[in-house]
Amino acid sequence: MARFRLPDRSPSRVLAATAVLTLTACGDPDADGTSPADTGAATDGVSTDGGSAITEATGDAGTGDASDDGAADGAPGTDGGADDTADDSGGPDDPPPPSGDEPLPPGVGTGPTIYAAVDGDDANDGLTPDTAVRTLQHAIDLADPGTIIEVDAGEYDGFVVSDGDFGTAEQWILMRPRDDAAVTIRGSGDGPTIYFYADSCDEENELVSGDCSRAHVRLEGLHVQGSPDGGGDGNVIKIDTPQVQLVKNRLCCSVADVIKNVRTADDTVIVGNEIWQDPAVVTPGSNAQGIDITGADRLRVVGNHLHDLGDVAAYAKGNARETLFEGNLVVDTGLSGEGNAIMCGQSTDADRLVDGDYETYDCTVRNNVITRVSGACVAVGSSQGARVYNNTCVDTATSIHAALFLTNESEIGQASTDVEFRGNIVAQGTSPRVFTDTDELGMTDWSTLIVDDNLYFVDGGAPVFTLKATEIYDGGDFDAWTAALADLGAHGDGSAIADPLFVDSVRFEPTAASPAVDAMPCLVAWDFDAEPRPADGDVCDIGAIELE
Repeated sequence: MARFRLPDRSPSRVLAATAVLTLTACGDPDADGTSPADTGAATDGVSTDGGSAITEATGDAGTGDASDDGAADGAPGTDGGADDTADDSGGPDDPPPPSGDEPLPPGVGTGPTIYAAVDGDDANDGLTPDTAVRTLQHAIDLADPGTIIEVDAGEYDGFVVSDGDFGTAEQWILMRPRDDAAVTIRGSGDGPTIYFYADSCDEENELVSGDCSRAHVRLEGLHVQGSPDGGGDGNVIKIDTPQVQLVKNRLCCSVADVIKNVRTADDTVIVGNEIWQDPAVVTPGSNAQGIDITGADRLRVVGNHLHDLGDVAAYAKGNARETLFEGNLVVDTGLSGEGNAIMCGQSTDADRLVDGDYETYDCTVRNNVITRVSGACVAVGSSQGARVYNNTCVDTATSIHAALFLTNESEIGQASTDVEFRGNIVAQGTSPRVFTDTDELGMTDWSTLIVDDNLYFVDGGAPVFTLKATEIYDGGDFDAWTAALADLGAHGDGSAIADPLFVDSVRFEPTAASPAVDAMPCLVAWDFDAEPRPADGDVCDIGAIELE
């Protein structure tokens, strides 16, 4: 049986079949001002007879063996894909999944409209296209609650949104391209390109919650790029304030995390964005995640496309509460060799754990499609109430860890409690590692760990499960694995080992003959495509995509 390989490393090939929305300002416009969209299904490596897409996807894309460092494979601009170019236009032209839509917040457009243009002048009032201002900083400074800032095509400097520039709960401010123009905002010098800041939210105030000045600002349809000289604070966007929405933007190329959310950035919405790194534009630092959430509560990370990231794609930690990671496409993550895709919990300085001992509380990871990751597909560490439901993990943990990873990286040694991994498809090609924990104790009470209703498959071998902290099991015998879990806490693993029988190796949707179909109780109301579950009856499909 051939080792699992994907036929094409271009992220757009994975996303193509999900293309429903039209994302403006995504990709370089054609001469007519429209963005090209690759909505056709891939034809290479496709199984059309209901056979295993894993065993049939034998093109030479190569995901690397376990000994690969993960850096060479998938480096931007090296695979010949049409979208992976060594400039700041990199990334796919396809829109994010349909769940990447987000209604406008209240009161948008009830205030004056402010216009910005590259041939404008900050001495103007900005109230008409003919009297446009030049800088986005001045446009923000002129905005009132309810204002829409319309930005003409061109390149602009970054800006700070601070006290005095905010909207209200009844009248949000919106910044967007005018008439779907291609707008690029570039950072220069040190620090973030766009920074949401308020004195009342400064960490020196030792705030536990986001009970400080609220921004009520939405950025939509913009291409924002970090500064090559950004340094440790060189984010594309940094958020210190509650109530910020980032919707359908293209966010790339930073020394630090692409999006940084601090403790006071409660109720942030990150929906439908493309988030990636391109070292040809900005060299990422060693600690540059796609989305970093440290201590903020109630963040929604939905329908984004994260790709070509050297480190973790997205994580929540530092007492973060009620984080939702849903319907995201994560491709080519951990190119440094050790990055996980999505994490509930990690390691926060002990003095920053100011309102609890757990890294996350009630973190949910569901309906994500995750492929070609050097580390874990989903990791849970030092968390209470984490739910990992109905994700599709394909060829993950290629260099380190396992697809499903229970870890304890807490500085205070806090283990997790009440954790569930249910309804996930784990299809491995490069690595047989399906589930593992760290040597440090991962659970306060192993009876509160539930691993069930998953579908495991390893191309050419048996799944490998490890319980390092307990020193009771390490191997590929599934019966021994589930018996070990039962011995720990009276919960065995009622999952199955079988070929998931994907339609193809592009989208990873199950065929009608797939053992994933109607194989579990319904735990999630929607799927990756924002289609309702269940398709029939009271049972649902395993994995991110419900068969229609």
